[in-house]
Amino acid sequence: MNRAISCIDYINGLAYTDSLTGIGNKTAYNEIALDMDRRIKEGEASFAVFLMDLNNLKKMKVMLLWK
Repeated sequence: MNRAISCIDYINGLAYTDSLTGIGNKTAYNEIALDMDRRIKEGEASFAVFLMDLNNLKKMKVMLLWK
């Protein structure tokens, strides 16, 4: 049973994390956004918004992957 849980955790990590940067990907963001929307509607949300613009991040990722 522990091996199955470990495998599921590993697969979830791959599904929700960008392999190059190690941060959450679009799938992770969408899931968090849906949960936040639900919490806002139920009146139980407290949060802050942090926005960061990383110029040419996609181009840099492609360049690093093909080295």
